Amino acid sequence: MEYANKVEVNGETIIDLSKDTIVPETLDKGITAHDATGKPITGTFTIAEELNEQDSLITQIQAALIGKVVGGDVVSEEWTFTLTDGTTVTKTVFRRNADG
Repeated sequence: MEYANKVEVNGETIIDLSKDTIVPETLDKGITAHDATGKPITGTFTIAEELNEQDSLITQIQAALIGKVVGGDVVSEEWTFTLTDGTTVTKTVFRRNADG
């Protein structure tokens, strides 16, 4: 099937998708749009998944930095956030142990 990525009316371009850079991986999950060729696409990006992927590295960095900066016992707590789409994201929060 062929798709239109440019619409002209009386010689005037009113829609031009040819330079669009949108791809399913950067469009919110379930949202529909058209790529640069005019082909319909559906978003697959989920912020919760992206945050969880980044969280592992951030957690390791935080633990290393806090241990070096404050010294002593460092404790962690798990905080869970519920996003508007119903998915949850759990983050590890580090702090100095007040008892230590």
